[in-house]
Amino acid sequence: MWYRLGEKHPHPNQDSEESRSKERSHVDCSNSSRGLFLGIIVFVAAVIILITFFVLVRTDKFMASAVRLDHLGDVSIYVVTIASVILAFHRTRGMRFSDKDQTSSFEDALLVISLLGVFVLNVSNIIAGVLTSAKRFGHLIILSNSLEIIQGIVQTVFLLSTMHKRVWKRDQAQKKPGREFVTFLLICNIALWGMSIFKVQRSEANPVQEEFYGHVAWNVITHIALPFSILFRFHSTVCLANIWKHAWKLKV
Repeated sequence: MWYRLGEKHPHPNQDSEESRSKERSHVDCSNSSRGLFLGIIVFVAAVIILITFFVLVRTDKFMASAVRLDHLGDVSIYVVTIASVILAFHRTRGMRFSDKDQTSSFEDALLVISLLGVFVLNVSNIIAGVLTSAKRFGHLIILSNSLEIIQGIVQTVFLLSTMHKRVWKRDQAQKKPGREFVTFLLICNIALWGMSIFKVQRSEANPVQEEFYGHVAWNVITHIALPFSILFRFHSTVCLANIWKHAWKLKV
């Protein structure tokens, strides 16, 4: 003890401050403002459509208008997200596949399995829209569900490809091409995830399906396939967040 007199000992809080400073991670949010702004607009529009639907569907006079508004809102979001995925593919074409990516094969399998649930639910809707005798909303059902299948397939291919890619040039790391589209798709998938959660309560939006399959059979289809649809949107959001965080970091 006497030999240690006069030595400088670090303050007990100094080690904790140094460890906390090491644990801090720097998040670069550049090239994301436009995608974030447009994504928030789509998110707010989706919330307004949901609120308007639940208000109008309670009245017999405006029920048909509520169902049309619901399907047209879905069509608009799917068209915009399909275009965004195509543009994101184009902007990220210069990235290379990395052997050091953090993505596991389990995440890829989970994405594909959840897409199968989306496919089953939308094909059931399309069959009802084509074969039912009630033609009030058949064309909207076919259009919205066909676009959702296309959007899900295109987005899944984009995620499976881009999750394993990284930038390999300093110029790419600085400009971050395609990051604004990934940001936009992330916010849009959050909006679609919320809309999928409320699909069970939006049973009034499916009069054609209930008439074609029957109340019990349609409830069985939705309660089996809808959880996979919700999982697909949630897992897609997580995958897009991983791409946003890691894909534009230059590995040295």
